[in-house]
Amino acid sequence: KIASKDNVLSQLLFDMRSREGYLYDHSYMTACLSSFILKKLDWCTQSHIEKVCHAAIFHDITLVSGELAMISDLDTEAVKSLSPAEIKIIKCHGVNANNLLIDTPGFSSDLENILLAHHELPDGSGFPRKLLGNQIRPLVCVFILAHEFVRQLYVHNFDEKAHKDILIYLFNNYNSGNFKDIFDAL
Repeated sequence: KIASKDNVLSQLLFDMRSREGYLYDHSYMTACLSSFILKKLDWCTQSHIEKVCHAAIFHDITLVSGELAMISDLDTEAVKSLSPAEIKIIKCHGVNANNLLIDTPGFSSDLENILLAHHELPDGSGFPRKLLGNQIRPLVCVFILAHEFVRQLYVHNFDEKAHKDILIYLFNNYNSGNFKDIFDAL
């Protein structure tokens, strides 16, 4: 509905739908899981669901490959093998997505917060702003946790036996600050 009112947003949505593999699939699954988590929380509203879905669809719109989108930690061996230009693309993709969407219908400060902070981590080691878990808004925490769960599904090749390992990983890394209640909902 939102995209039908704006040609730029409509084209971005068309571009996103035409992508294959990780770029599209993880966005769709992040939208689904974010919505599921929200529905388990007392403060869930239809507006919150729309915002996380909007963010899920467009958060990686400026990335050109699933390999770059899979990177969530800038201090890994995989990142060391990238060119400085590729590293800059990864570091800035949230800001770039935000800049693409800022004048579109449905844009809000909540959407902006999600786009800018979707790679932040509770311990402050995320990017781009190195926020701590108690500095990240709860709606953004929902998105981050759903996003990372979906990424971990890919890391574990969708092995159902790995779900327990994924939850342990998430517990060890996301069970603090404003993430605690969100993790409990998951």
